[in-house]
Amino acid sequence: MEKHRDTRLRRHFKERYDFRKNLTDWDYQFGGLREFGPFINRRDYKDWRLTGVAFELRLSDNTKPNRTMASYVYGKDRKSKDNIEVRGFWGDILQSPYIPFGIEIWEEPEKTKFMKEVNKQQVYSSSEFSMYNVH
Repeated sequence: MEKHRDTRLRRHFKERYDFRKNLTDWDYQFGGLREFGPFINRRDYKDWRLTGVAFELRLSDNTKPNRTMASYVYGKDRKSKDNIEVRGFWGDILQSPYIPFGIEIWEEPEKTKFMKEVNKQQVYSSSEFSMYNVH
């Protein structure tokens, strides 16, 4: 699974693959994500783009991959032009999973709690917003 995801990232970044850490920061800062979702933590987004792990629950390592994200898709062989099935990672590598699960909370007592700031920094990030909305 890790190999399939790495192959997909290499194809996406092409010759800039060695600079993927900087590119993910660039996408966050200037790609409009910071303005669209101000509660999306830069570090969480960057870690997700590089490793594919968006939500770390407890203090455990995610050592077993989610193999459901790797599947087959129909393609053509480059040399013989025969129809073949290609196995790869077809999950999202650009849009973070925080947005579909929710980056806002509408209920009032919880909304005030999640908007709390300490020293001009958000206490809760989009991971907590998403986990709350899913629960």
